[in-house]
Amino acid sequence: MDTAAVLTNLDLFVTSDTAAAHLAGALGVPTWLATSWTADWRWLERRPDSPWYPSLRLFRQEGPGDWDGVFRRMADELGPVLEETRRGRPIVVEVAAGELVDKLTILEIKAARLRDESRLRHVRDELAAVQAAYVRSVEPS
Repeated sequence: MDTAAVLTNLDLFVTSDTAAAHLAGALGVPTWLATSWTADWRWLERRPDSPWYPSLRLFRQEGPGDWDGVFRRMADELGPVLEETRRGRPIVVEVAAGELVDKLTILEIKAARLRDESRLRHVRDELAAVQAAYVRSVEPS
């Protein structure tokens, strides 16, 4: 259940673990699976996709032992995906209200104590983002 919870929060899951790929595929998580030349029968032959999991793409070795080719193709296709993500929505992680308050407190202490302008700028940016999340998410008590 923990693995499923993590997988459902991913934009893309890249793996060579077929058990995790089956779970991700069953959950509809976009998944890229690096698989060998002689892959398990469940992945069929000479297909870049899976009829069982529409969200799964297979990156097969083009010959026995050709992992370099698999990861080169993945890297080539990952570049545009990452660029799109950078221009898109921010990364959002669910946390408890208490964790949010803890993070705010730590950032406020850092902002008060830091003297290095570069580090202070990063802390202030993060503090502003966390404060905005707090205002949007936590009901006043």
